[in-house]
Amino acid sequence: MVQKAEILVLIGCGLRPEDTFLYLLLWHFVGISKRILILNPYASDLGRRISATLEYDVASIVHPINKSLEDGWCDLTTELKKR
Repeated sequence: MVQKAEILVLIGCGLRPEDTFLYLLLWHFVGISKRILILNPYASDLGRRISATLEYDVASIVHPINKSLEDGWCDLTTELKKR
């Protein structure tokens, strides 16, 4: 299903090395028409780590929301409505 999905939302993810399932999802998700929304106070850093790990420049598809869940919820719903 991850290959069919258009948006992947990561909330509060630390992207730990032992999160192998998440890395597998990311590996199969990336693509030109995809969007990754990251809601985390360190979302920009996580986007860079995803790029480095996958050896794929995801800067064009990663949309970081550098806020906590409570503060970034409205921003997340706005991003989800975009096409």
